[in-house]
Amino acid sequence: FTGKSRDANNWSETDCETSVGYIFGVDNYSGGKPITIWGGPNSMSATYYIPKGLSNISFTDVEELGADALYACGDVREVSLNDGCTCIGYYAFRNCISIRNFAIPSGVKSIKSGAFRGSGIASVIIPLSVTALEGAAFMDCRSLNLAYIPRRFKDKLPESTFQNCAPDLQII
Repeated sequence: FTGKSRDANNWSETDCETSVGYIFGVDNYSGGKPITIWGGPNSMSATYYIPKGLSNISFTDVEELGADALYACGDVREVSLNDGCTCIGYYAFRNCISIRNFAIPSGVKSIKSGAFRGSGIASVIIPLSVTALEGAAFMDCRSLNLAYIPRRFKDKLPESTFQNCAPDLQII
């Protein structure tokens, strides 16, 4: 799991710990890049320092990829999630501009609002296992030009789901 808690979407006064940054800590160090995460019911924030050279992340024991898990990790190019992951949390990949390809595991059931917002993802296949695809999930993904989605979502997606994506975006 990421950070301190498996509870991916339950913010408290001191919890920004679902972020990958929690693993690396709040102390500045040579080679660290500050990432500030805002959110929760009281708009709290936390600043973590991610290694600048961090480009690949593999999650091996994640049930839910937490809110803001990789927020603004602009150097990360490749991420893999284990098959046991059932939820991609709010803004999990927000502003991850270097991620071009990402395979959503077949066990994922829910993709929360803003999950990939502003990321560099170029194509996506939403697996049949997904039963909840929230608004703004792929908003502002300017490189996203191809999205395969289950038929049941075709006419039921919020308008914001793919808002401000590539002008030639094909939804199949």
